Amino acid sequence: MMSASQKIHERVDASKSYLVLELLKTLKKSHDYKTLSQLTGIPVSTMTRYINGRTIPRGRRVSHLLARLTELVDVEKIVRERVKNGPDGFDITSAISDDYILRLVTAYFASRLMASQVSTILAVDEPGIALATALGLMLGKRFYFASERQLWHDEMAVSVKYIIGESGERRILWIPRDALKSRKSTLITAGVVSHPALFKAIHRVVTESGGYLSGICAIASTATALQELKPHLVGERHVILAI
Repeated sequence: MMSASQKIHERVDASKSYLVLELLKTLKKSHDYKTLSQLTGIPVSTMTRYINGRTIPRGRRVSHLLARLTELVDVEKIVRERVKNGPDGFDITSAISDDYILRLVTAYFASRLMASQVSTILAVDEPGIALATALGLMLGKRFYFASERQLWHDEMAVSVKYIIGESGERRILWIPRDALKSRKSTLITAGVVSHPALFKAIHRVVTESGGYLSGICAIASTATALQELKPHLVGERHVILAI
């Protein structure tokens, strides 16, 4: 009988395998089997079985393929075509609501997190919830979301107060205390990184709880925000579009 940890690892491996298949199918639209075989090192016969759904990649090959395929698929171009920059900021609705693109984005981030220590995933905006859910299920990690509304009783949440630089507007974000209990590494997911003050405030709260930020995964960010959020504050910064 499998233990709980073995079951989690099995689900994680299966999730990675299916993401590899999605990436292969994407590449097959612009490459023939022979070219794909040369690019990935997978025999044509095996590649055919993968893409036709007769079998799935397993074992050590999965992580290698995931990293290699995310290099070959131009995720940035695919996402950029869906992101709109309007008067109210970035609109990433078309990207994050498309299940196919969400799977590609998840694979993109997962391949970059393979060497990272992640204990908990925390979404800080609504698009970030979709990312946290997808990554949490794939990596087998607990995921939580923060809210600008006080959804929890005082004893069940921590308030994060910050000020928007240019306008001086004061804001509050509520984080469930359970998200901070691990006192280990927290990965932040966000649709758009535009206010560095928020992430600096989260860094302070997580540090005070005994943990640290291992990184940020976001669809888009302003170049200014990325420059201000140094790795010693937020860990590794994985952003698809820096605009």
